[in-house]
Amino acid sequence: MKKYFSENELEQISKAVREAEKTTSAEIVPVFYTSCSDYWESHCLSGMIVSLFGSASLVVYNFIYQPWLLSIEIFFLSQLFLILFGILLAYFFPSWRRIFLNRNEVLTRVQDKAYRVFLEVGLSDTKDKTGILLFMSFFEREAFLITDEGIRKIISSPIWDGILAQLMLGMKTKNKTEAIINAIDSMGSLLKQIPIQAGDKNELRDDLRLGDQQ
Repeated sequence: MKKYFSENELEQISKAVREAEKTTSAEIVPVFYTSCSDYWESHCLSGMIVSLFGSASLVVYNFIYQPWLLSIEIFFLSQLFLILFGILLAYFFPSWRRIFLNRNEVLTRVQDKAYRVFLEVGLSDTKDKTGILLFMSFFEREAFLITDEGIRKIISSPIWDGILAQLMLGMKTKNKTEAIINAIDSMGSLLKQIPIQAGDKNELRDDLRLGDQQ
């Protein structure tokens, strides 16, 4: 996660959560993942594509400049090398790997991970069902806002969709931290509709959770 944020920026985000929760009984939990999957199928596809084009280029070059000098052994060895090269290319260069992703599959995996995290961090266990998850996965460049039923009864989904859209737009700028803090501030403003009640207590810790690739 240090690739995306400094320690100071992570603390600014945690502080924004604490400030947002001062006027609401809702529980806001931001969870950031570097990636939700290793996407090995994209590595394999990269290897196949590189091997295909590399082998075709080798055959054409050999046919034009050195006809009949390409042995079967050299051809298959070159294919193995090109497959390995393509796999390593996808492994070390995320932008290249991203080319081979199926966007529908990516959305499904990120959404599945977000719902699992919602349960794992205890957001479904709050007393009044007022938990809200801000889930972001940076390799996939996707984010989800998941609210529990206590929030959905008061604040409709299209409003959250607007905040999420603004967040995704802001993430395309250089100041990602500001975009996230602005989204959390907007969430806090909306959640004032669920005010702190007598006897309320902080049910979940007010900090940013960082997840590893799983």
